[in-house]
Amino acid sequence: MGVFMFITFASANLITIGAMWYGFMSQYRYNNGMVLGVHIPPEHADKPEVTEQVTNAKRKMKRFHIINLILIMALSILCFFNMALYVIIWIVWIFAYIGAAIYFNAKTHRKLYDYKVAQGWLAEGQKKKVYIDTAVLTMTEKSAVPYRYHAVVILIEILCVLPFLCGKRPVFWGEMGIFCICAVAVSVTAWIAHVFINRRQHTVYSQDTEKNLQVNYLIKKYTGEALLAMSSCNAAAWVMIAVQALIFNSLNAVVFYSYVVLESLSGVAFLVLIFRMYKKKNEFLNADNTPVYVDDDEYWKTGFYYNPNDRHMLVADRMQSGNYSFNYATAGAKIWTGIITFVVAGTIVFTVAAMLPLIHVKVDFIIENNRLTVEGGGYKITFDKESIQKAELLDTMPRDNFTKTNGGATETYAVGHFKGNTYGKCMLFIYKGNAPYILIQTDTQTMFFNAKDSSVTKQWYEQLCNEINCV
Repeated sequence: MGVFMFITFASANLITIGAMWYGFMSQYRYNNGMVLGVHIPPEHADKPEVTEQVTNAKRKMKRFHIINLILIMALSILCFFNMALYVIIWIVWIFAYIGAAIYFNAKTHRKLYDYKVAQGWLAEGQKKKVYIDTAVLTMTEKSAVPYRYHAVVILIEILCVLPFLCGKRPVFWGEMGIFCICAVAVSVTAWIAHVFINRRQHTVYSQDTEKNLQVNYLIKKYTGEALLAMSSCNAAAWVMIAVQALIFNSLNAVVFYSYVVLESLSGVAFLVLIFRMYKKKNEFLNADNTPVYVDDDEYWKTGFYYNPNDRHMLVADRMQSGNYSFNYATAGAKIWTGIITFVVAGTIVFTVAAMLPLIHVKVDFIIENNRLTVEGGGYKITFDKESIQKAELLDTMPRDNFTKTNGGATETYAVGHFKGNTYGKCMLFIYKGNAPYILIQTDTQTMFFNAKDSSVTKQWYEQLCNEINCV
C-alpha cells in the first residue's frame, strides 16, 4: 500500500508542479504585446529596465517551483511510514503552494505595472475600447468538437455502477459508489466546461476577420478535444475498476496501479492538447500584422480583474491564458468566490480532522457499568454485555478479504468500518501481524480488535470472559 500511495502522490505532484510551471513560466515571454500580463509597447519591450525585472522575477519563480518540487517529493517518503501524517501535510502544502504561486505572480505583475505607469507608457485612448467582429459572434458551436459526446461517456460510467447498486455482486456498493461519483463528477465538470468554451469563446485578436475565426476555432477545437480526452481516460479508469470488481469480487493492487496510470494519462492528455493549442495559437498571432491592441491593464493591476463597466462575471484570464477569471466588480463573482472558499476551507478542515486520529492509532478496550467500549483512530463502538452472542480469541485473522468502507488502513493497522465476504459489515480495531485477535459478535455488530502487546490482548480477553461466558 505504501508503494501504491507513493506512486499516486508522486505522480500527482509531478503533474501539478509541471502544469503550474508551464502556466506561470510562459508569462515571462513577450507575447501578444504583453509580458507578465502587462501591456508593454513593442519599442520598450527590450529595454534593460524591463528585461531585468522580468529576468529577476522569472529566476525567483523558477527557484520557487524547484524548491517545492524537491520538498514535496522528499516528504512523499512519509507514505511508507505514516500515511495519515503525509496526507495532512500534502493538503496543507498543495493549497499553500498554489496560493503562494498566485501571490508571487500577482506581486511581480503589479511591480511591472507600476513601473509602466511611472514611465508613462499608458495608452489612455485604448483602455476603454471594445472590439467586435460580427463574423466571430455568429460563429456556431458546430464548428468545434461537439460537446454532446460527453453524454455517452457519462452514460457508460453510470451503467457500470448499476450491478453494484442493485446488489447483484458481493462487492459492496460503498466503494464502487465513491469511484463512480468521482468519475461522473470529473466528466460532468468537463462537459460543463466544454459547453461554456463553445458558447463563450468569441475573442477578437486581430483586425483580420479570417485570423479571428481561425484562432477562435483553434481554441474551441483543441480545448474540446482536451476535455473529451480527459473525460474518456477518467471513465476508462473507472470502467476498469468496475469490471475487475464484477469478475473477481475484489480489487487487487495491480488494478489500483492501473487506475493511477489511467488517471495520470487523463491529466497528461489534457495538458498535451492544451499546450499544443497554445503553441498553434501563438504561431497564428505572432504571424499577424494587424493585431488588436487594448490597454486595459488598469482593470488587472492587482493581478485580478476588476471592471465596474463590464457586466460579465467571467472573462478570459489575463494571467493564465486559456483560463477564465472572475470580474470581482460583480456581485456574482463575490458570491461564487465566497462559496468556493467555504467549500475548500471546509474540505481542508474535515479532512485534517479525520486524519489527525490516524497519525498515531491507539486501540483501547474499556468495561464500565456493564457497557463495553472499543475505540481507536477516531472510531468508537459501545454496546451492552448482554448483547454479546459470541466472544473468541483468535490466533490469526480470518481470510475474509476485508474491504474498507469508512476508516483507515495501512500495512500496520486497520480501524473503522469494513466489509467481508463472510462476516459482512464489521468494525476492525487491529494492529496487523500482532496476534492474537479478539472477535466479538453481538445481535447487531461484529468486531475484531487487539493491542500492540499480545499480553495486553490476552488480559482484555480475560476481563471479557469474567463478564460473560466466552466460547
